[in-house]
Amino acid sequence: MEEEDTGKKREVEKDGKKVFVWERHAKYFAMFFQALPAHLQYLDSQRLMLTHFALSGLDLLGKIDALDSKRSRIVDWIYSLQVTPSSEYSVGYCGFRGSPSNGGGKTNTGSPPANEEDCAHLTMTFCALCSLTVLGDSFERLEKQAIVDSLKHYQQEDGSFSAVHTGGETDMRFVYCACSICTILGDWSGVQREKMVEYILESQTYEGGFAQGPGMEAHGGSTYCALASLSMMGELDSLEEHRRQKLMEWLSQRQQTGFNGRPNKLTDTCYTYWIGASFALLNRKSLVDLFTLREFLQQTQNTVIGGFSKHPGVAPDPLHTYLGTAGLSIFDEKGLCPVDPGNPRFVLTHVRAFTHVLLIVFSFVPILSHPDPVNVTAGHTTCNDKHPI
Repeated sequence: MEEEDTGKKREVEKDGKKVFVWERHAKYFAMFFQALPAHLQYLDSQRLMLTHFALSGLDLLGKIDALDSKRSRIVDWIYSLQVTPSSEYSVGYCGFRGSPSNGGGKTNTGSPPANEEDCAHLTMTFCALCSLTVLGDSFERLEKQAIVDSLKHYQQEDGSFSAVHTGGETDMRFVYCACSICTILGDWSGVQREKMVEYILESQTYEGGFAQGPGMEAHGGSTYCALASLSMMGELDSLEEHRRQKLMEWLSQRQQTGFNGRPNKLTDTCYTYWIGASFALLNRKSLVDLFTLREFLQQTQNTVIGGFSKHPGVAPDPLHTYLGTAGLSIFDEKGLCPVDPGNPRFVLTHVRAFTHVLLIVFSFVPILSHPDPVNVTAGHTTCNDKHPI
């Protein structure tokens, strides 16, 4: 027993220092292509989101090739969830469902809505496009124009977006999803960017952070969504100096050991990405105490089955595992492929995936319609090999 304990300790420590067990985290992500753990079965209706986390996580770990034998089946499964247009249901319905339990799932090209309630969800469409890109799909089966046209229906008068055809919340999360979809497809014709920018700027609070909407409380997740959306639209310069200063003060107050999402809340693994990427978008990563951040994340990683949890001592889940991994990649953690949140390719995690989507986009349109096109060959394409500390 003592030898076994020593062997386990050797796997999580190197030269007396704790390390991240990336091989086990890769196995944790890969598990979701075989079974859904019992404690996560309540997420069955959002299986496409879980697929996005798992695929993107494996991509960041440089392990996406482990799925080569399953790649075509995963792509077919994603397309089976596509909501295709019909004579009865078209604008506002098209995109992707979250799971076969929501409808579809019968063909590898998708199916039209079965009824008025059978519509796409904006977040699931974002997850589908990211996943297809990571898998190297050509988008040949994608109902691109129907998705772009549906964005016009989702956008509200104040510039925000709803997630579904009728009803539901409208907030910053879906502004981010809409921007990401436009970036991946290289087509902004389905949205009114001026209204989006106005909505984002009106959502900055007196504290400095951004809320889900005007008059609400600033939050780490919505701050990231706001900054990332401005970045994708080429509008980060619309943040005047006094706005940036207040924002930097608010972001700097989020670090305890890890980051929290708002004042008087516990630190949480997911904010490694939400807050970390916000610092990166503003070119202020140097303000982060990386040593204490890594110490916190070493407490939330599960060294037995892999994965990261929300807080130390609780079960891991794919969302926190992916966001913890992506957050560490932003800070050049050894063993991870790079995330570049300084331009639109950050929505696709590993920069290799964004290079792929640019090639697809150029087959759709002669010139990329993003306001600030990205050099296809710019940035890193290999995994980080140096430790930041």
